[in-house]
Amino acid sequence: TPEQKKQGLMFRKKILGDKVGMLFLMKPQKHSFWMKNTYIPLDVLFLDHDMRVVGFVENTTPFSLEPISIDHISSHVLEVDSGTVKKYKIKQGDKIVFIEKKL
Repeated sequence: TPEQKKQGLMFRKKILGDKVGMLFLMKPQKHSFWMKNTYIPLDVLFLDHDMRVVGFVENTTPFSLEPISIDHISSHVLEVDSGTVKKYKIKQGDKIVFIEKKL
């Protein structure tokens, strides 16, 4: 919902876990996020319509109001635990594949 999209991971105090993230389906444009009320550091990946990485910001600062953005158009934004980009050696052009896990 728009409300869930606006809240994102705000107020969450527990890390997401390995290979877990929050995916935002967006309109193609330059997107900007912030860490207001976000307790956990994140890596923020910006993806195109094919789920290819067009850029990312690593190790965001909890509670920061500084904009998190890249200078490219993206269609989706993926928030994951800080350190994920480094751990999996994610680079621009990589394709992210999503597998739905039933809880």
